[in-house]
Formats: sequence, structure tokens, C-alpha cells
Amino acid sequence: MKKMTGSRKACVGLLHEEAAGRELAGRLEAEGYDVFPVEPGPAAEMMMAANAMDAWLFDARLGEYVDALLATDRFILPLDNTPALGTGAEIHDWCEGLIRQLRDAVPPAITAG
Repeated sequence: MKKMTGSRKACVGLLHEEAAGRELAGRLEAEGYDVFPVEPGPAAEMMMAANAMDAWLFDARLGEYVDALLATDRFILPLDNTPALGTGAEIHDWCEGLIRQLRDAVPPAITAG
């Protein structure tokens, strides 16, 4: 059987329920990631159990999800020091720093094959 080669967008689960998380999701999509925002609860637990994400970014205050995220054996990045959405420069810098960290671990395009 022939292996398929090529690339696909990296899938990123985003477990964050504040406006800053929505801003980050938009910026990640602009960088070329497929972003799947989810709020804490059963839907988040199902997504983690499915283990279909290449990386997880999560609100660091949601400590009850750390064990489940670690069990996915994927790159996880806690989001802390979340700025208020109205602070333009702060939110920009916060998003850019997180995107740099994610890009270093999981590039936007994943090569298959």
C-alpha cells in the first residue's frame, strides 16, 4: 500500500473561555492553524479523549484538565497572564509570544508521509 505524502494544517485545541482566547484563535487561524475553541466541560473532555489535536493551548487556571491534557501526549501550552481584551498592545504581545512558542513546537503545516 502506497503512503500518502503532503501536508495538512496542524489542529490546535483551545481551551479558554475569555475574549482573549477568541482573539488568540483568530490570530492562530491567520498563522495557518486549524483552531478548535472549546469551553470547559463535556465537549472539552470528549475532544481530549478523541486525541485528534496536534497541540492544546489551555487557560492555566483550569488545572483540573492538566492530567487529561497530559494523557493526550501532545504539545500543551498553558495560557497565563491573560490580558484584558481592550489593551491592544498587551493582547498583541501576549498572542505573538504564544504563537512563537507554538510554532517552535508544532508548525502550522504538518508533513504527512
